Amino acid sequence: MIENKFWPESLQKPLLRAAFLPNEAGLQAWELWKSQVNMDDHPDPGSFRLLPPLYRNLQRLNVDDPLLMKLKGIVRQRWYKNQQFFRSTVPTLQQLHQAGIEPLLLYGPALALYYHSDYTLDGGTVLSILVRPEQAVKTIHLLQDSGWVSEARLPQSLIEPYTTVGFMHLFQDSIQRRLQLHWHLLPECCQSEVDASFWQEALLTDVNDVPVYVLSPTDQLLHICVQDTSTVEMTPFLRAIDAMLVIEAAKDDIDWNRLIAQARQYHLTLPLLHIFDYLQTNLDNPIPKDIYQQLRATPVARWQRIEFKSKNSVNIVSRRLSRLWFNYFRRNTKRSVLANVAGFPKYLQQYWRLKSFWEVPGQAISAAQARLHQPD
Repeated sequence: MIENKFWPESLQKPLLRAAFLPNEAGLQAWELWKSQVNMDDHPDPGSFRLLPPLYRNLQRLNVDDPLLMKLKGIVRQRWYKNQQFFRSTVPTLQQLHQAGIEPLLLYGPALALYYHSDYTLDGGTVLSILVRPEQAVKTIHLLQDSGWVSEARLPQSLIEPYTTVGFMHLFQDSIQRRLQLHWHLLPECCQSEVDASFWQEALLTDVNDVPVYVLSPTDQLLHICVQDTSTVEMTPFLRAIDAMLVIEAAKDDIDWNRLIAQARQYHLTLPLLHIFDYLQTNLDNPIPKDIYQQLRATPVARWQRIEFKSKNSVNIVSRRLSRLWFNYFRRNTKRSVLANVAGFPKYLQQYWRLKSFWEVPGQAISAAQARLHQPD
């Protein structure tokens, strides 16, 4: 039996392969994984997320095993819980729709709604939505008027300047449900024209007859691979799962050339390549060979390498501060280094929603102290 009722990382690779490889390699991975795990133990969140696709793949491979009944029960349970989650979102989505605001679902809810109905959404799932940048202030006011409370201070007078430098904000309602509002898809690219390119390709669907959007398969795959880990905890293993779910569900609809072009245009080659390397190594090259080679051949500037390394630092304070700096720097690449350094405190004032410029040093110290006492 696995100690502490938790599946260790050593079981992640065979489970990943058993869930997605449609051949003898998948069967071998299944036998290896099955011989080392006790299904009565509680899996880590990533492994649990793989159980529905594992069940589907074993069915495709015509596996006859008593464990399939347990997996089938898990799949049914996930579908039911997902339906509960979506029903709970209807009033908020309906309010947005009636106000002329078009919500686009992000992260797990988008995958569960459009790509895999048995995608594992747990009880703590956050409703994450993207709205158009020009509707950010209106959406914040609507949420506040509807009983959603900001999880961090958000003075009315500072909402508008905050939306010009920020990209998302968290809210909570009276029964502790959480909502993550985004007005830019990529924190590295907070320009309206960038978001417009994603909205142009977005797909219209619905949640219990309420119209909502999801990203196109190409843009969904890009977002999974490069999404900012300051807003959602996504290890390479978890990103690989979600990426493969999109590839599996919509492989014929992915525009690989658009994906490469976006990564290059938005300077996101390294985070995309990081996940593609993981997929190619562990899942027998699911990315088209020519696309993978093109991505690996993409020139990467020195500042991008520094950014990628610092954003993945093991030091929490360093990692969070570097994200703020590089997200700011990316907005002002045509300015001199001196001008950027001089303007950074003003950016922090607006980002941290401070009334006075002189509050920035104290807030920086408080934020650093808070990060040091938070689990990573």
